[in-house]
Amino acid sequence: MKDRDIDPYWRPAFEVFSGGVWIFCALTTGLFGYYGDFGLRFLLLASIPMGLMGLLRLYQGNKIMAFKANLFSKRDLNLNLADIIKISKDNPGEVYYGHGFKWEQDSTQRATDYTNRTESLIQPNKAYMKIRAILGYSSKGPKTRSMYLHGMGGKEVEIFNPVVERTTHRSIGGSTGTGKGRVLAIDIIQSIVRGEAGLMIDPKEDGLCVDTAYATMKFMNKEELFFFFNPSTPLSSVRINPLANYSQVSHLTDRIISLMPESSDEQFKNFAWKAVQITFSVLIMMNGQPTLVGLKRAIEAETHELLFELGIYYLNQFKKTQKESEALAHEEDRKKGAVKFVLLYEKLLKPDHPNDVVESMISVCAKNQEHYKKLIENLGPLLEMLTQGSLKELLSPVEGDNDPRPIVNLKKISDVHGFLYANLSSLLDQTVGSYIGALLVADAVNVAGVRHGNPLDSQVDFSIWIDEAAEVVNKKAIMVANKTRSAEVALTLAFQTIPDLEERLASKAAAEMLMGNMVTKSQLRAGEPTTADYMAQTFGTTKIKNIGHAHTTQTTAMREDLDYNTGYNKTITEEEVYKVSADSLRSLSDLHYFNSFKGNVVYKLRVPYIPIPEHLRYPREKFSNDPHGRRDTIDVMAKNPVSSISFEPNPI
Repeated sequence: MKDRDIDPYWRPAFEVFSGGVWIFCALTTGLFGYYGDFGLRFLLLASIPMGLMGLLRLYQGNKIMAFKANLFSKRDLNLNLADIIKISKDNPGEVYYGHGFKWEQDSTQRATDYTNRTESLIQPNKAYMKIRAILGYSSKGPKTRSMYLHGMGGKEVEIFNPVVERTTHRSIGGSTGTGKGRVLAIDIIQSIVRGEAGLMIDPKEDGLCVDTAYATMKFMNKEELFFFFNPSTPLSSVRINPLANYSQVSHLTDRIISLMPESSDEQFKNFAWKAVQITFSVLIMMNGQPTLVGLKRAIEAETHELLFELGIYYLNQFKKTQKESEALAHEEDRKKGAVKFVLLYEKLLKPDHPNDVVESMISVCAKNQEHYKKLIENLGPLLEMLTQGSLKELLSPVEGDNDPRPIVNLKKISDVHGFLYANLSSLLDQTVGSYIGALLVADAVNVAGVRHGNPLDSQVDFSIWIDEAAEVVNKKAIMVANKTRSAEVALTLAFQTIPDLEERLASKAAAEMLMGNMVTKSQLRAGEPTTADYMAQTFGTTKIKNIGHAHTTQTTAMREDLDYNTGYNKTITEEEVYKVSADSLRSLSDLHYFNSFKGNVVYKLRVPYIPIPEHLRYPREKFSNDPHGRRDTIDVMAKNPVSSISFEPNPI
């Protein structure tokens, strides 16, 4: 660290006045030498060093004035989509985070000095600012005081960080309207250019972010692998089964139980987990692929009805009991039918063909049904919300139907290096949106596990972005952040305030654990004090210098010939402060942010606003065949067809 000198940049640019005097003297001397009889050669020669000294002093003065001018207005950062794509292609092993500079001790010193002085005394005069604007050195947008932070460092350059560091995860904090979506968009563009798979979970749909992702996919000739889930416009949405990916049945059970309200009744919690586990096991055994609709029907049915259907299915699996299965199917009283199946199983199948799922289901039916009724009371309403109206088809798709809307899941998106933008439509129903988001996050945990245990030869990084994270994250998100680096999963969380995360996770410790797993931390303007204080602490501390002045007088002097004496004292002290103060975080301009990389290296950055031309925006049309007018499904794209999905339109 260099010595912590105090740079009095706020002082008047005396060099300008000095330079003007030198220039005036040079001109005067030269004119006298040319027109007068005072020694032509001597005076002309004397005017040259005067002129050079004047130019030097003017240059020094302009540097001070330009530095102060940059505190109030900086040249606009004009980049478009093609520029960001080019930056990414030109730097394949790096991630572009924006334009800025490294924020070091001298930046903290200057920022502290600025806030301790009168702003109007620092700002250059209007004439100078007008000249800079004409020359293109100032922003064409509105002038804001908060621009001063971006003038506290050295030359603004493109800031990069290694791609491999993305899997250590990133948080992006900021109040509404500060530019979190634009920071996310910059990252999404580069991820797509690198050929990575991507999932964007957005509770309220950022239209520009949708268009940015689609336009980038189109630039890369991959628009057929862009999928948009949008419950608010179901006819132009893809369908997704959030229960499609699991390695063990318990993964599905945890996924559903995590949606239920917290209960202090340990006995009920244990029963609920076991009941849902057994229900999933039965559904998988009979149907193969569980869905939310299937789970709802099974949970809401009487336990003996589910056992009755399981009995028909299981008896039919063995040649010696197929006749009994057919006879059982004609039994009108399902309760009696369930009892008959138990007897048949015990007598004919259990000795040679015992089955854990069947025996677990029999055990549930034999127990007190009070807990089961309580389970229905807790689980039934949330399953009803996830299967009502258009969500029934969107979240519980049926393979092989004639619905033209494609069926996707996160594992397939990962395999084909596609991009899924999931709009949760939380503005319409925040509770349902939260449930859908939580299911997708839990699904992503399982995909990460599969990627780690059975990686494909063509496997690439899988990027997950979650906007408004406080509406979506749960304990599964902590698992994604904590255990997915080896699976090459990069998680980015965008949030507004730390208290929002604490409320969502029902624990300050859980929120801190989640944030602790975000190695790269970005913070736009923080309007909430707790968040500003937390992030200021996260960015670390440094030392600054303070100048103190003291003036003393004394009327009783030691010497008889003095009536009084006086003294003046000047001291310079060091003080440890936050490298980025909470006040600085509250003063940031839109699209400006502080960023901390691995090792707590802090940068001050800004990102451009990237408009998307009309012809590159996502066409939100109703599906007639598939999202892009073709009949290929994602299975065909993955060159691994697993179903006979038909996209034939319904006859008119």
